[in-house]
Amino acid sequence: MRFRTHRHPAANHNRSISIRVLCVATLGVVLVLVAAVGASANPSVDAKRAQAQAILAEVQALDEEVGAAAERFNGANYELEQLTAQLDEARSDLVQ
Repeated sequence: MRFRTHRHPAANHNRSISIRVLCVATLGVVLVLVAAVGASANPSVDAKRAQAQAILAEVQALDEEVGAAAERFNGANYELEQLTAQLDEARSDLVQ
């Protein structure tokens, strides 16, 4: 059985997912920091902290969803590569 050694164009999609996760996490941290800084000048500090906690929880949930989607994508991409290799081998056998 022959295996292809070049990377599938969709492999760049994995990098894109990782970058999105990093951006979402960074945004969450920035929002928490902004809320914390703004809360020190605002009498409703507890409300701002609660809002920041809610945002952070939402970012964490999105991070988990992206991670699960990336794993499903990686599995499907691996299966596609295996099937493509089998198809290439079958085509080669037909030519001979």
